[in-house]
Amino acid sequence: MNEICAFELKADFEPKPSSRPLDPEAECDLSPMSVAMDRFEHRYFYSTVVMKARGHEDLMELAFEVAYALDQLPGWLANLMGSEKRAGLIFGAQGSERELVAERHGEIIRYWFRSFGSTGGDSPRSEAPARVFLRAWTALGGRLMEELVALTPELEKDPEFLTLRAEFGKLKRCFTGC
Repeated sequence: MNEICAFELKADFEPKPSSRPLDPEAECDLSPMSVAMDRFEHRYFYSTVVMKARGHEDLMELAFEVAYALDQLPGWLANLMGSEKRAGLIFGAQGSERELVAERHGEIIRYWFRSFGSTGGDSPRSEAPARVFLRAWTALGGRLMEELVALTPELEKDPEFLTLRAEFGKLKRCFTGC
């Protein structure tokens, strides 16, 4: 069996709330998307995402890295599906400041984390089948959007969110028809 075939992307969507209380009054001046992100951050404060390939695990914070990169995700994935050979997904949460770099080599995606900090270097490079990698990240983005709507139903009318949902819809269709 080819070692490269084993790739997993698992998110912990069990609520692990912040110890600070959620302040609904602070939401009154925020956009629906910002309100949803604040609620998501509170609910999944300690939750993680694990990406595994070839026995190597990379951990990401669900609320502070992956969720805040949601708006970048469709473009990053589209670049890797299309003609771009390299694309980066920037996790700019304070204390994280790193980028998930992915390079497409035909049917293989090689990926690693690059730190923007002075102390961190690049993480080890891992590889995954391109279709599995892209499908897993598209599914995670879809799951994040479902949870945001569950926490903030008014997102269903928010133009920013509807645009993002449409972009993910295009990506999903690529797996069935592109």
